[in-house]
Amino acid sequence: MAAVDGERRILLLSYYFPPDLSAGSFRSKALVDALMRRFGSKVTLHVIAAQPNRYLSMAKKAELVESLCDGRLLIDRVDIPQHSGGMVTQAISYAVYALKSIRLARSNRYCLVIATSSRLMTAVLGSFVSRRANAIYYLDIRDIFVDNIGYVFPRRMRWLAKCFFSYLERWALRNSSQVNLVSKGFKSYFYYKYPTLSYSCYTNGIDELFIREAADNVFSQTIKGPGCARRILYAGNIGQAQCLHNIIPEFASLLPSNFEVVIVGDGARKIMLEEEVSRLGLKNVVIYKPVARQLLIEMYRSADVLFLHLDDNPSMHKVLPSKIFEYAATEKPIVAGVSGYAAEFIAEEIVNAAVFKPGDSYGAISALDKIEYGLSKRKKFIDYYRRTRIMDQMADEIYNVTDR
Repeated sequence: MAAVDGERRILLLSYYFPPDLSAGSFRSKALVDALMRRFGSKVTLHVIAAQPNRYLSMAKKAELVESLCDGRLLIDRVDIPQHSGGMVTQAISYAVYALKSIRLARSNRYCLVIATSSRLMTAVLGSFVSRRANAIYYLDIRDIFVDNIGYVFPRRMRWLAKCFFSYLERWALRNSSQVNLVSKGFKSYFYYKYPTLSYSCYTNGIDELFIREAADNVFSQTIKGPGCARRILYAGNIGQAQCLHNIIPEFASLLPSNFEVVIVGDGARKIMLEEEVSRLGLKNVVIYKPVARQLLIEMYRSADVLFLHLDDNPSMHKVLPSKIFEYAATEKPIVAGVSGYAAEFIAEEIVNAAVFKPGDSYGAISALDKIEYGLSKRKKFIDYYRRTRIMDQMADEIYNVTDR
């Protein structure tokens, strides 16, 4: 990747990147746009991502190599084996991505390496590449993998796995010049374990697509009377962390007859959810495959309530789901089964949103009685958490890191 004198060569490692559908993908694209705005003509930015793989039902091949902005932006998408969502196949797919990324980065001389990581290994990969290139390392952390060991490994393997991945975490973080935490709930973990590092906290945010639609009143619909049909929508991943298979069946069975639950997404626990819905013979639950964002906008418009749920696991007490920002932008009422920092954030920041204890179906029913149906103005929230504003600030910080 050629660069002329005076230019900064930057590498961004992100396993997910558009057209993949995931929070990490949308965040990485927004960061790339912000970096190109901030650095201008004095940057050559190299992005190494995997081919779309977040949801097999939506995985479509993208261009392996894209050269944009007069060659100043190069995107390499690595071909990886398809995975079933299981731990072993995902590990194999990621190993292929890591090895090919190392090969692609080998011949380039970067001044800065950025890694955005949710499952730790991209953080490790970024640390390795930056050490080899003798480059500054900026790490964006979207989850705490070591906290989630209980989800990933059988009980008999957890202690050994925690020791191993804790070592990798230390190795990755101690090489970083700056660490960004996507949730303020992560502070207690990282500040305690790595107190000497430099931290910032640039959260997820609201994409311009949703801001434009909200400004144009696309999400508005005719206000329904008390006895009219109500649609509760969940849109996102259907995995162990969301634990929908434990909450939706009982919750749906307790709903009044004029309520319908619509779920849009995919994930490792989708089959379990479908089987439980089928076993109980629930007619008021409909499950769809993931859809493109423009179609998702229409599904938001037709919804009366937006539903969110996380497992009541200690590791979930620190996270701030990116879906919260998307939901809030619609100005629709929100019912959320969350605890810890996410519960505090919703209570403090989002009007017309009710929180209940995760796994508590009766609490979810009670939460429905606390909301007001229709739109609630959230302009202050939308303006403050627009993703372009947040990413521009993050890009400013990255720019300053290169001058240290």
